[in-house]
Amino acid sequence: MVTTYERQITPSPATDDTIAATHINSEIDYIIAALNDFDASNCKKSGTSIPLGNITGLTSSQMAAAFFLDENNMASNSATAVSSQQAIKKFVDDTVGDSYRLIDVNGSSVKVYTKYLTGTTGAGATTNVAHGITGIDNILSATCAIFGSSQYVVVEIQLDANANSDYIVGWDATNIIIGEVGTTFRSSKYRIKIDYIL
Repeated sequence: MVTTYERQITPSPATDDTIAATHINSEIDYIIAALNDFDASNCKKSGTSIPLGNITGLTSSQMAAAFFLDENNMASNSATAVSSQQAIKKFVDDTVGDSYRLIDVNGSSVKVYTKYLTGTTGAGATTNVAHGITGIDNILSATCAIFGSSQYVVVEIQLDANANSDYIVGWDATNIIIGEVGTTFRSSKYRIKIDYIL
C-alpha cells in the first residue's frame, strides 16, 4: 500500500504553454488511486493515538468519556456533554411521558399532571367514570363538558326550572362522578379534564 502521496504537477511541453491532456489524465488517475488508499481512521498524530485535527490532546476513548454520556436519568446535568439517542428517549419516556406543568405551592414547585377522559353518560341520573388516580386528595380539580343537541356544555348549576339541562361533577377515591344529570345530557358524549399531583 502506498502510504505517502507527494507529487507536483508540472506542465508538459505543449503548444501555447498548455498542459497536455494525457498528463492531466495521468495526474487524475494518480489522485484517485491515492484517495482509494486513504484510510482516515489511521490518521494519527505521530507517535500517539490522538486523531489528526483533535486539538484537545485527548485520545478517542478519553474524548468519549469526557464529552459523551449515556445516562437515562441525565443525572450529571452536564453543560458540555452530548447524550445518546437511547438515553434521551428513555429520559423523555420516563419523565415527560405524562403531561405536567410546574406550579408554585407555598414556595415549592409542584408537578401538576393533566388527564383527559372521554365517553358517554348513562341513561340514568348518575354516571361514574374511573379516574385511575391514587389518593382522593391528589385530584386538584375535575371539569366536565357534556354534548347537548349541538355543542359541548359545561354546567354545574340549574339552567331551567325543570332541571333537564343541569348536572354536577365530583369525585371519590375511585371515580369522577357526573351526578344529577338532566335528561338533556343523558346518553351523551362527555369530556373530563382532571388536574392532579402524584
